[in-house]
Amino acid sequence: MLDQQLPPEKYFHCKNGLILRNLSELELEFKLNSLGQNMENYNFHFYNNNNDYANWIEGVFGIKNLAFKLRKAKSPQEALEEVRNIIKDGNNSDVNYVGEKTKVEEKTEEKDKSKSFVFTKKQEEKLKESIKGFTNKSDETFDKVKLMKEKIYKKSTDLNSEIEKLQEERNELYKEIAEERKKGYDVFIPALMLKNVEPKIQYLIASRNPNEISKIKSILENVRKELEEAKTIEELDLKAEILQKAATKQHSKYEVKEGE
Repeated sequence: MLDQQLPPEKYFHCKNGLILRNLSELELEFKLNSLGQNMENYNFHFYNNNNDYANWIEGVFGIKNLAFKLRKAKSPQEALEEVRNIIKDGNNSDVNYVGEKTKVEEKTEEKDKSKSFVFTKKQEEKLKESIKGFTNKSDETFDKVKLMKEKIYKKSTDLNSEIEKLQEERNELYKEIAEERKKGYDVFIPALMLKNVEPKIQYLIASRNPNEISKIKSILENVRKELEEAKTIEELDLKAEILQKAATKQHSKYEVKEGE
């Protein structure tokens, strides 16, 4: 069955530390990717070594048609659909991992063993203890993976929230600059600086690197300072013009009186 757990040496180790132990967990990973989560894994493995996921599926499971389709997939949604289809078909057929025996071979081997070997009571007890220990370890591993996924999900959610705030502040500055331009202020510099924000936000969305947040915030802060400074300069120019007109008018009055 394709949803059975692989032996540890055949696990798929993701870039962010997540471990995939079967195709069902790969399906879950692609589902998270389709929702915009764990994109660090997707962007790294999907385009590395002609698709790491496809290489794993072909090398461990021997499913060449799925590996071929994953290399052709253009989005996490397409990859998710292909894995779902193969799991649905594989769970209803005798698909085996590379190097595994067929079910007929396994049954024949079991019959031969039952004829030549019988467990003693002590061996049975020892076997039960070892299985119990394995189950406990599996539970611990599951809990660790679950906790890791919850942390990754929270981190991704927090990052999405920060991105939304940055986009809102950028849009607000666009509106303010447009309003001040209508009033006659020279807003060329802050408008030019604000154009650099959009590509940096897009890079943040793609890279999921939280270190980019502080850089974008710094640019937005500088844009706001430049906008305020532009308004101040315009106000000073306006005051100077008023004073100059007043001085000119007063001088004209003085000349008229002198002429009289």
